[in-house]
Amino acid sequence: MASGIFQINTAVSMFQRLVNTLGTPKDTPELREKLHKTRLHIGQLVKDTSAKLKQASGNRSFELKSVLARKLQMLNLLKIFKLSKQQALLLESKRQEFVLLDNEISFNEAIIEEREQEYKSTTADRYQRKHILLQIFFWNVLVPSIENSHAATAEESTTPKLQRPKDQIHLW
Repeated sequence: MASGIFQINTAVSMFQRLVNTLGTPKDTPELREKLHKTRLHIGQLVKDTSAKLKQASGNRSFELKSVLARKLQMLNLLKIFKLSKQQALLLESKRQEFVLLDNEISFNEAIIEEREQEYKSTTADRYQRKHILLQIFFWNVLVPSIENSHAATAEESTTPKLQRPKDQIHLW
């Protein structure tokens, strides 16, 4: 029975060390699998030790020198058992907290990705509108201006130029 409690304490200590590595660079899927297996192992150890405690408390042929020594040992074992169970519960709650934080990080990363996509889409829309406005400007302002310039040049080339005699040129 004492070896069962010792095994529980050892397993809980190992579980605590594993939980402390969550969220660090050593946090891997293998670590999480080991955490899961350790938690299951602790649960089994607790069940087995609990059954032994119940059996020992019901078995009158238990070899102890006195009833007082037996009760004292039982109280100590129960105290250790309760502490181990509390540690296991605390570590499990810490593990769940890490899982929640991990989920929150994933959610925030998804939101960031979505907003980046919206920004890229908006930027592309702006570029496309600017391009359309430039085309409209070109066709409404520059093309008529160029056409008028060509028309004026064509008209000048078709109209005969009158030359004044040099003596009629006046300087003002």
